[in-house]
Amino acid sequence: MSTPLGHSLMAAAIVPLTGKPAMPAWRLWLFALFAANAPDLDLLAGLPYHDPNLFHQGPSHSLSFALLFGVLSGMFFRSARAGMIGLLCYASHLLLDFFTYDGRPPYGIPLLWPFSENYWHAPFDLFMGVRHGVPGDSPAETLSQIFSWHNVRTLLVESTLLAPLTAASLFLSRRIGRTT
Repeated sequence: MSTPLGHSLMAAAIVPLTGKPAMPAWRLWLFALFAANAPDLDLLAGLPYHDPNLFHQGPSHSLSFALLFGVLSGMFFRSARAGMIGLLCYASHLLLDFFTYDGRPPYGIPLLWPFSENYWHAPFDLFMGVRHGVPGDSPAETLSQIFSWHNVRTLLVESTLLAPLTAASLFLSRRIGRTT
């Protein structure tokens, strides 16, 4: 799956194109970064079982959860724009994970959960995929994989591919007068 940096760069590409914010800019950016990384909060659910990967890539990686997140965001902030940003940033997480190498079963993400139990993955990989262990690994083993050279290379590749997209979004938003 992709790294938090990759997911955050996608949020940074989305926010400038969504119009003038109805909240302070710092709050909008913090919310967007949270939304783009929220599907991976399922890693926390495994911590009480000493297995962070136990529930990873489950229902939180579905379009149903993206829609729910967007609706709840709109209700929480009392803003349709916040709901749209929440939905788009959350869904961008799914998009990146869909195109990222996945080396452990079940391969892909349950994109259409609860309507389908199938896991979906693109026929080709754009991104290398971050290593963070597999179900059954101890927290120590998971941490050793997180801080590996493979993940440093993954960060560099994601930055190289996604930073230009973010820069283009910022440039375009300034050209059309939509600054955040």
